[in-house]
Amino acid sequence: MQDVDLWYDTVIVTFVFPFPNIPIADKLIGSVKNVVEKMGLQLQYIVRMMKDEEKEAFLKMEKEAWKDL
Repeated sequence: MQDVDLWYDTVIVTFVFPFPNIPIADKLIGSVKNVVEKMGLQLQYIVRMMKDEEKEAFLKMEKEAWKDL
C-alpha cells in the first residue's frame, strides 16, 4: 500500500504492485477490505503498477531479504 486516506466513512487505499496480475493481489485487497468493513467503514481502492525506480528499489530490498534466509 502506498496511500491511505479517510474521507467521511470511506477509507481510500492505493495498492502499488511491481507487476501486473500479482496472484495474491485480490487476497491482499480482500484482507484490507475485511478489516475496514469490521470498523463500519467502506473501502475504495486504486491499483497501480510501480514505476521503474520503485520496482528497482523493491527488487533490491527483496534480494537483500533473501540473503538473510
